[in-house]
Amino acid sequence: MKNCLSAPLDVFIAITNRCNLACKHCNVYPTRNSTNDLTTDEWIRFIRRLAELKVFTLWISGGEPFMREDVFSILHEIEAHHFHYGLNTNATLIDEQASRRISELKKLFSVVVSLDGSSPAVHDKQRGKGSFDRTIRGIEILLKHNKHVSTYTTVTRNNYQDIEDIVILGKSLGLASVKFNELLPLGNAVCHLPNLILSNRERRALTHNLEDLRNTYGNFVIGTILDMGKFFKGFEELEKIENLDNPGCANGLFGCGGGIQKCTVRPDGWVVPCDRLWDFKAGHIAETDFQEIWTSSPIFSEMRKRASISLDDIDECSGCGYKSLCIGGCPAVSYELSGSVFTVDPMSCYRIYKGKGFPYKLDTMNAQKEQEGYAHEIQIQTPL
Repeated sequence: MKNCLSAPLDVFIAITNRCNLACKHCNVYPTRNSTNDLTTDEWIRFIRRLAELKVFTLWISGGEPFMREDVFSILHEIEAHHFHYGLNTNATLIDEQASRRISELKKLFSVVVSLDGSSPAVHDKQRGKGSFDRTIRGIEILLKHNKHVSTYTTVTRNNYQDIEDIVILGKSLGLASVKFNELLPLGNAVCHLPNLILSNRERRALTHNLEDLRNTYGNFVIGTILDMGKFFKGFEELEKIENLDNPGCANGLFGCGGGIQKCTVRPDGWVVPCDRLWDFKAGHIAETDFQEIWTSSPIFSEMRKRASISLDDIDECSGCGYKSLCIGGCPAVSYELSGSVFTVDPMSCYRIYKGKGFPYKLDTMNAQKEQEGYAHEIQIQTPL
């Protein structure tokens, strides 16, 4: 295909479907604990192919990578090449031996641990009973031997009032940073949305709280929530200087690098634009050479066409006064809501963000089927 890179810059590799937790917001939950992971040899051959194609950066994830007995065989193969790479884990399986072996990996630049609360009462509500204590123990063991350990928090109604305590805990542990990302309506989260989703009012309050924490703690506090808040400030400035009744030129849908600069390989060998588009299969590495998948797959062709779709061509956006700044948001959310990557993500819409209610209607999601079952829980839920 013309006008695309010969290979992605970054590849995210989910090396296993197996996981020892069952998180309410897991976006790859549909294949959790399936038994069709690629073998050690298959992953090694694939990593060597990525090295031939001069891919720059790898991110290793799962499931939980340390559920694989051969995880270090895979990591040592990565070490044999030019890559820099990061590792995502829930840290519950990290012991002294694993931490020492991780510290010997010279090209590993970051270990990111999932942490969804500052206490068992908060974290375990989202990730399962006993998971907080095991995660903190794993973090402490990692930090004995490794410097660049950070955490990743998916912010929901369970933990959005716990943010400052998570930052304080991160500082006390000696982490490199704490990252806060928004919940997306994907995977297992769809079944739990009524209890997880933040309203727009809560999202705005959360952004302001994180901005205050960023001012106090500097770059120790990071994440896409802060990035989105900074992005929306541009819209606020536009309101002050522009006549929004006469909107300017529209942007295209280029709010994603999936299929353009990066992609993900699932544990079973299917290549997808990112781990949020888990079922958007572009090709299988056992059947088709990875470079051919990257350059010729119709799925990646679709992703690359998004930038040429003007917001003027989308009914909800054509008269919007903010369209000169908007870039369409996450295609995975668009796909979940509409079945198409050629629509906009309501979580990235400033008009929706500054309004009341939720970023999307719950009854447009599969969660509609679950709402009656969670109705009692919603009534008795007390915000933390």
